[in-house]
Amino acid sequence: MEHTITAPGPFAEIEEQVIQVLEQQGFVVRRTFSLHSAAGRDAHPLEKPGFSVLMLYAAEATCPPLGLITLYEREDQIVIQTASATQPPPVSDAEAKLVAALMMGGLKLCSCGGRPCRTATLERLEREEDV
Repeated sequence: MEHTITAPGPFAEIEEQVIQVLEQQGFVVRRTFSLHSAAGRDAHPLEKPGFSVLMLYAAEATCPPLGLITLYEREDQIVIQTASATQPPPVSDAEAKLVAALMMGGLKLCSCGGRPCRTATLERLEREEDV
């Protein structure tokens, strides 16, 4: 699932907010990849390197990963994509729980998909799961 984070702020701040919210909801978050310090042509720093990949685990360290979150900037918006590490697409229960955890933690998400933006709600998320 792809959503746009509607909170204002620079990428690094929103990334930290996403990590904090997920940790408050009981997930163990490991940043596996980040482009904050990426360099472009001729080793010059990239203007907007905002791109991170987060792996999510249950509190038990021996469990396999539950999900994957990709967070990146696109056209001056911060996009978050969630994917289950345990269930195939289209929308898995684990994926829906990740999005619900973000919303319950106070992040405002919008599921645009190229259409006029609509704010995601827990009720809408549950209806889309039933389809």
